[in-house]
Amino acid sequence: MNPYNFCLLCFGFCTIFIGVLIFLKRNDQVGKSYLVFSLFCSGWALAIAINFNENASNNLVLFSARLGNIFSLFIPVSWYCFILTLVGRQDAVKQRVKKSYRFIFIAALFGFTPWFIPRTEWIVGFRCMKPGPIYHLSPLLFFSLVPLAFIELFKKIRTAEKQEQKQLIGFAIATGVGFLGGALTYFPVYGIPLPQYGLFLMPIYPFTMAYFMIKRGLFDVEELAQAAHRDKLMAIGVLAASINHEIRSPLFLIKGSAENCLEKQKEGLLSEPSEVIQKGNEALQKNIEQANRALDIIKRLSSFAKAGVESKLKIEPVSVAEVIENVLPLVRHELTVNQICFHKEMPENTPKVLADALCLEEIFFNLIVNACQALKEKPDNREIRIAAKTGDSGLGTSPSFFSDLRILRQRTDPSSELWRTGPSLSGRQAKERVPVIVTIQDNGPGIPEDKIDEVFRPFYTTKAEGTGLGLYVVKQLIEKNRGHIEVQSVLNIGTKFILSMLGVS
Repeated sequence: MNPYNFCLLCFGFCTIFIGVLIFLKRNDQVGKSYLVFSLFCSGWALAIAINFNENASNNLVLFSARLGNIFSLFIPVSWYCFILTLVGRQDAVKQRVKKSYRFIFIAALFGFTPWFIPRTEWIVGFRCMKPGPIYHLSPLLFFSLVPLAFIELFKKIRTAEKQEQKQLIGFAIATGVGFLGGALTYFPVYGIPLPQYGLFLMPIYPFTMAYFMIKRGLFDVEELAQAAHRDKLMAIGVLAASINHEIRSPLFLIKGSAENCLEKQKEGLLSEPSEVIQKGNEALQKNIEQANRALDIIKRLSSFAKAGVESKLKIEPVSVAEVIENVLPLVRHELTVNQICFHKEMPENTPKVLADALCLEEIFFNLIVNACQALKEKPDNREIRIAAKTGDSGLGTSPSFFSDLRILRQRTDPSSELWRTGPSLSGRQAKERVPVIVTIQDNGPGIPEDKIDEVFRPFYTTKAEGTGLGLYVVKQLIEKNRGHIEVQSVLNIGTKFILSMLGVS
């Protein structure tokens, strides 16, 4: 075994170990994407290591060169996929990366033919492959997608919080060193006799990753959990103030009605027994009505608290207007304190949407509270408007939603695999499904154009007391309910969130 063999083998085995470790720490889409990327990197390194073995036969070297470079085809795409997932751009992953994977799978079918690598020859001290016409796809993907992914990573670093920034800088350094060592292996393929000392950099990558994982908590979900806990406490604070405000009114009315009836009896104003009974019954009836009002508010709070607890969604036709009515008591105090005018435009013929009612309550709660917090910066004339219409009526929607409408309908197709957990609809309901657009708009300070793409990213916030998880949770919940959300904003004019869901007419 020579030093080149050792470096590649060390890189290959340690990389797969790091990938599995991160997957165990982050058993989510980020962890899965990174594990896939690690598998391709490790497969490339372990196969290419044979090329540096002087005693290996020509047939074995050719086989390992082809196998290793088949893995290398997938490295740039899997890396780009991972970074887009890391920065919270899942929509881009679905639209761009899946198409790239299909294209690469087709190219990989020719991986063990002369169309990919016809032969190997000695150059700069090891047997290097000669490129076939399909091989040129590998460096093209590498030198285009890898830099694009790093650009996305640096954008996230620039807007990240201090602790997360340190973690991502370490991650960028570690992966940058690894990619630099791998990039140099392309030069001898095209007859450029560049010594392969860059391979000695590659083992630095897994050890640097291990350091930042241990010392800096890289890819640790503890920070996310702590932020989620802070976010929940903030929501509880808003709820507590609203519930206090909502329940005090019926309690005061109950108390006032009872005291008024007793005072009249003490003062002798109710002399006849029949009059006492009549006034007592009136007081009791009012008390029952106000008690039911208070109980209804508590019931709504209890219903809201269950949102997100049950792992299985209850997808069914839900009235958006009723959901908003359930949420209003939870945010009315916030609206009152900040002197915000709340307008609701919900036509009676608006179709019900296919969603989980508890999830929708949490979505609207977060969006309304987010708008209230944004409006605090506005001196007066604060307004929030919620409106709902069908997609065909064009409620200020951008073209991007309608371009995604085919995907949205596919997701909500009863025969679709993605909709097997949904309701069993038949007849007219199953056929007459229409897009329903709900907008939540404020006339606050707005969001800068260069920051709009960041609002749904976890931990991104412009508020000193914010956790940066409110809108992230909203996006996760709306997508979980097979919907779509986007944001439009103009500085000093306001912000509009557009929720697109499928309804049943």
